[in-house]
Amino acid sequence: MDQVGTSREILADAQLKDARVRDFLDKEELDALVLGRQDNFSWMTCGGDSRVIRTSEMGFAYLVITRDRKWLVSHSMDGQRFVDEHVCNQGYELVTLYWHEGSPEDKVLELTEGMRVGVDFPLPGAKRYGAEIVDLHYPLTDLEIERCRWIGQTANRILCVMAEDLRPGVTESEVAARLLYEYALEGMTIDVLIVGFDDRIRRYRHPIPTGSILERYALLHPAARRWGLHANITRLVHFGEPPADTQALNKERD
Repeated sequence: MDQVGTSREILADAQLKDARVRDFLDKEELDALVLGRQDNFSWMTCGGDSRVIRTSEMGFAYLVITRDRKWLVSHSMDGQRFVDEHVCNQGYELVTLYWHEGSPEDKVLELTEGMRVGVDFPLPGAKRYGAEIVDLHYPLTDLEIERCRWIGQTANRILCVMAEDLRPGVTESEVAARLLYEYALEGMTIDVLIVGFDDRIRRYRHPIPTGSILERYALLHPAARRWGLHANITRLVHFGEPPADTQALNKERD
């Protein structure tokens, strides 16, 4: 599995994001910013992953950033793993609690008592921000651009191999399973997986994979994620010369 970015590059990226957040604190007259969403955790930690339950926008770690300190708050079962594998050498102090001692949100409130706090999730007494925090993600850093290129190139390579291997008679579910496997080997997850064949492509904008069998026409669309960055790539494959209505459909989708 390829790693994009040296330890020095990752640390420099983290320092740049620290500066953006502290500028935000000054602008908003805040004492602390608390990030709990998975996407903001990945951005702030230069590609870290706070997910345990993957179907939630919230992660299992909370980043608390003030002007002079940074904490990572989590339950004891996950905290050390996050520090060792996702925020290594980025200056976070680990704060953990056992599951029976309360919630990480309660610990965040304890750490920030008396502070003016901004958050990206509902927290009593704090000001919630959404688009304003997303704006901090831009412009993309040099490391993020390099990683985006890697994700796009890797996704394209996987899809080209898949397209060449396709044969009539395979099911949508079988192709979907292969895509999940190939992307996982490269350290990527798939947030949206669309695989449709023949008439289902014509009938539905989002043909989620079923047991339908490929005859002549296939649509492959995995939305890949790694380091909190995404590549949404679609490939269409037709066995034989596409009929006029299929060519018209492709132009309409474009």
